[in-house]
Amino acid sequence: AQTAPNVVLLRSRFNQVFFWVITIVLGSFDKAQQVNLVKHFLDCAWILYQKRNFISMGAIVSALDNFLLTRLIYLYEGLSKQDKKRKEDMD
Repeated sequence: AQTAPNVVLLRSRFNQVFFWVITIVLGSFDKAQQVNLVKHFLDCAWILYQKRNFISMGAIVSALDNFLLTRLIYLYEGLSKQDKKRKEDMD
């Protein structure tokens, strides 16, 4: 069975966004900037959620749920209640 080319491209794009989000957040060595980046990505994911672009939203949310970021507890302690609620809604 051969995989459909559009599915392969979709999966490839998902992985690109997934790893890009992780790279951008971890690329900053300033903790405050990392928290701001997580907030920014959550805002982007929320807009994608509202526009029903679930693939891109899922890539961002999956990246933010990755162990490389979740182990940095301060990233999520710096989020507002609204940001935490939105993240739960998108999970």
